[in-house]
Amino acid sequence: MNQTEKYIKQYEDAFNLKKTKYKEGIKKKFTLDSVFALAKIRVITLILSVLQYIVYLWNYRKYIGNIFKQKGSGSGKDVLIIGNGPSQGLLNLEFLDSFSKSGNVSMAVNFWPSNKSLSEHVPTFMVFSDPASLKKDTFDKPGVDMEISAVKQKELIEYLSKNTINIVAPINHLKDLKDMKELKRSRFYGFVDIEFRGWDNIHPAFPRGYISMTMYKMLAWAIYKEYDNVYIIGMDNTYIKSLYNDHNNQLWNVEEHADGESYLHKLDAYDSMASRLQDLIYLFSDLRKFKKDNIYNIDPYSLVDQFEKKDLVAEFKSNKR
Repeated sequence: MNQTEKYIKQYEDAFNLKKTKYKEGIKKKFTLDSVFALAKIRVITLILSVLQYIVYLWNYRKYIGNIFKQKGSGSGKDVLIIGNGPSQGLLNLEFLDSFSKSGNVSMAVNFWPSNKSLSEHVPTFMVFSDPASLKKDTFDKPGVDMEISAVKQKELIEYLSKNTINIVAPINHLKDLKDMKELKRSRFYGFVDIEFRGWDNIHPAFPRGYISMTMYKMLAWAIYKEYDNVYIIGMDNTYIKSLYNDHNNQLWNVEEHADGESYLHKLDAYDSMASRLQDLIYLFSDLRKFKKDNIYNIDPYSLVDQFEKKDLVAEFKSNKR
């Protein structure tokens, strides 16, 4: 097979995957080509963020006050933050049980129950930021934004109803979550989910200065709780490896998660490859705002190069022996 044939086959393989439809989002445009455009965006974002935060301070003052009580509450323990990337499969139940029995904490994001080989381990915390993750009224509606299926949603709620798990979510969604009878065994914690580009803030009680990624919000929350060491896995950030463009110049991503299901994701929210690449730049550059020397990436192949890499699984095996 020559290089051209390999090139064509790669596209054919990608576009033969199941195509998932999404709602049309607000188009993201490329803005790095103009200093004026950047300044305009910063000013508009500042005004909107401040106004929104003032409303939050009044409407959710009790929840914001509770955030400050979490300061330093993780001291004396290590935490493992688990994203949904394929590298999640580098973990195993034996390691997770050893890690927890050593008095440490595990945190997972939305669809942890989808990984059947690992979900027997019940994480200490589950962190959500997508408002549709736990909304039952979106189960049977077509075109739900984000990669959320009715099956996964129902599976998630069933998992949470059977296990005692601490839930961390945006403060503006906490009341709705607390009202869900299926989550009566849960304890709830919140963070402010307002974005203010251009600010380096990672404090969970104020508008964040980084891109909207659930795992980044979980990392910020873990840092605020001051765990002794923060370990991450599943933050593969491999989107740049699986970008595709079709005959209509429509952008697609092949989404790959730890549950083994790959599917084609139509990137409706981007008006060009340039705008998508700009977001990917933020995906990596925003991690520089998490300036801590006690954060370790335990995925040896992750594209994230901000944190020192460490083979925590092998370390635990060695200590056990």
